[in-house]
Amino acid sequence: MFTIKGKYNGKETEVTWDNGTLTGDDFLVRSLHCEADAMEGHLVAFPTMVGTTHNHLQDPLSSLYLILEQFEEVYESHGDVPQLPDVPDGAIS
Repeated sequence: MFTIKGKYNGKETEVTWDNGTLTGDDFLVRSLHCEADAMEGHLVAFPTMVGTTHNHLQDPLSSLYLILEQFEEVYESHGDVPQLPDVPDGAIS
């Protein structure tokens, strides 16, 4: 479980991911579900290309990517926030 706090639509809010379930600001949560549905079948990933093509909100790293894309600013994060894997030697990210 992890929580991201930041500015969304000009106001301070937060969203929590817990094993595929999002809670927090209702509009933000609905927006994240819409975005995940729209991206079904497409890669959701950070530049390291570690991500998902289906069921994005079930994966913590893909969920984090979608969450960060929605916030105008991030103020704080806590919990088991997923970490990006290291980029292999010789790879470009």
